[in-house]
Amino acid sequence: MQRGLMMRLFAVSTGLLVVLLGGAGPVGAEPPALTPVSAWTCSHIADAAGNALGAKFAVDSVRMTYFGEAGPLNGTGCRIAAKGTGAVFGPDFRAVAVKLASMLEAEGWTSDPAADADGPTGTAEGFRSGGQVALASVGYEPAPGACAADAPIASCTLRPEQMRYTITLDLAQAGGG
Repeated sequence: MQRGLMMRLFAVSTGLLVVLLGGAGPVGAEPPALTPVSAWTCSHIADAAGNALGAKFAVDSVRMTYFGEAGPLNGTGCRIAAKGTGAVFGPDFRAVAVKLASMLEAEGWTSDPAADADGPTGTAEGFRSGGQVALASVGYEPAPGACAADAPIASCTLRPEQMRYTITLDLAQAGGG
């Protein structure tokens, strides 16, 4: 039932009495498929990503979905994120993604190609380490006015400072614990 409450209705001679019994969740509910990794793990990977890319990464919590071989997993994880231009990260988003992947692999993570996705201005790669999952995403948008609004992005030639990057690493423990 809604918000983890079970309702039982009892008929009473003077009317209807509603008794609410609290609980952690609906009876028979499955635990979340993804739960946050330890604060140490999140902080450690944020430091390693910062060292690999020469940027400061912020840490926060995030609702996330991880699309891997087992199908989509939903829950809560930690998000490590940085923003900057191509002057900081370089003009090739794929090269930035390779640096991020190399850092994760040096930290003991292995690639999970079933979670990968690509587009003309970004890429996302899945990784696993024991029971943990990570989704590394590197993408950019052109600065306002840098490209014609009605032209495909591939026809736009950008200077590094016109590339506005968003880089995220979402980390979680798979299987609820």
